[in-house]
Amino acid sequence: MNLNISKLWNFVLILILGMCLFLWNKTKSEKDKFSTLNKKIELEKEKSKLIIQEKQKEIDLLNVNIVKQKNKLTNYQNKIDSLSTIKQSIKTNLVNKIVEINDFDAKTLENYFHEELK
Repeated sequence: MNLNISKLWNFVLILILGMCLFLWNKTKSEKDKFSTLNKKIELEKEKSKLIIQEKQKEIDLLNVNIVKQKNKLTNYQNKIDSLSTIKQSIKTNLVNKIVEINDFDAKTLENYFHEELK
């Protein structure tokens, strides 16, 4: 009977040891999968950071370009305003000349155009 208990005890110990080895192997396998997955996640994070940095550089360049274009537009608008002022001045001078010429008699008008066309 003592021999049977010893065999049973050995069988139980082997069974427990087998279960422990199975669980240890399964845990190790899951840990390895987790470690591999974690490395992939870190690699993807680095890739994402690089993409974000590149996109930020593009955004910064576009912002600089926008500022340059706004400055050009402001410059052009100032030129247009200046030309409008000059145009208005010329228009006023022309109207004044026409009013002046309308008061000339034929001889004065002939002399005026003779002097202007020299």
